[in-house]
Amino acid sequence: MSQCSVISAYPAPDKSCAGAINAWYGEVNWYDFETLSSFRDNWSNSIGHFTQLVWKSSTQVGCGVATSPERMVFPSGTVFMGGCKVIVCRFDPWGNYANDAAFRENVLPPISPLG
Repeated sequence: MSQCSVISAYPAPDKSCAGAINAWYGEVNWYDFETLSSFRDNWSNSIGHFTQLVWKSSTQVGCGVATSPERMVFPSGTVFMGGCKVIVCRFDPWGNYANDAAFRENVLPPISPLG
């Protein structure tokens, strides 16, 4: 199973996943659909959230949101003032196989223009 996650803080966050999903899909702007080396030429562009979102062979997704309206201290010592939101989405079967053929087969260009 593959996963995408995000943590956001101040100001106190809402309970929506939309911002995270839009940010992950926004990585499409850095993906080159024209290259034959789909994985090698794109991976360093931080496109992993986008490619997992659109991975053709992933057929199930589950997302969860946890929020706190107050100051939070994580076990690592990180402190979030004014609230915190954690979003995790898991995909099954997982995608982002690290090879060009898998990317060409599973990350398809948009059927309509972006924008």
